[in-house]
Amino acid sequence: MRADGRLTDPMIEPHLKASRFDVEALQRAYRRDRKPIDALVARNSAQAEAFGFPGTPAYLVGTVAFPGVLTVQDFQQAIRDALAKNG
Repeated sequence: MRADGRLTDPMIEPHLKASRFDVEALQRAYRRDRKPIDALVARNSAQAEAFGFPGTPAYLVGTVAFPGVLTVQDFQQAIRDALAKNG
């Protein structure tokens, strides 16, 4: 899903509909499975906070954290560095 800027609640439904999702079915599924979904989101949020990630995207390559967008070249270099360090 692509959106300009930070995604807000009022922006979600139009983006889902534009991407041809059945919003009503998604809402029913969420209501049905709300507790485990909310628990998973809370766990992931706590882990991201522990790693110091302010948001998405964020990546771990080896033992190095990369908050933000990486280019293919940046990923390749990070992987080379991790392999060299552990190699």
